[in-house]
Amino acid sequence: MKNNLYFICLLGLLCLTSACELTKNVSKPPPGVTRLRLNVVYLEVMDKNKENQKWDVGLSEEGMAPDLYYTVAIDREQRYKSATSNDKYITQWLEKSDFIDVPKGSKVVFTFYDNDFSMVRTGVLSNPDDYIGTIELTIDQLLKAAQEGKEFKFERVLKCRFAVSNIMQ
Repeated sequence: MKNNLYFICLLGLLCLTSACELTKNVSKPPPGVTRLRLNVVYLEVMDKNKENQKWDVGLSEEGMAPDLYYTVAIDREQRYKSATSNDKYITQWLEKSDFIDVPKGSKVVFTFYDNDFSMVRTGVLSNPDDYIGTIELTIDQLLKAAQEGKEFKFERVLKCRFAVSNIMQ
């Protein structure tokens, strides 16, 4: 019993040390730059694409739902691409981006897609991903929206909420 307690305490200490190392090794950003990690904590999209069709071809309603992912760009340069959440109209991403530097005055651009890899619809081996929508926010707008839990609606997106963490200025 005593050995188990010792092991659990040691494991907890290692986890705590590792979490501290995550931000300890990240230097302070230069003046006028905000360094942060971000993610989409809630996304709900319409059940049909812009052609008023189901997002995907499938045998069930679930199989016709989109395979959602998003990208983040700063000043038209892609800085992050999320994992794909398959067959969902509503999803969230628990993963966070790596640290991203956002210079003052820059726009943070989130673009959402339905990942398509299917021969069924067009007969070709791969298809371009379906565009869902784009939202552009200044760093101040993003920080405020994340703090307040603000929901956004745009294009084929019914609801979207963002989170930011490890903010350094």
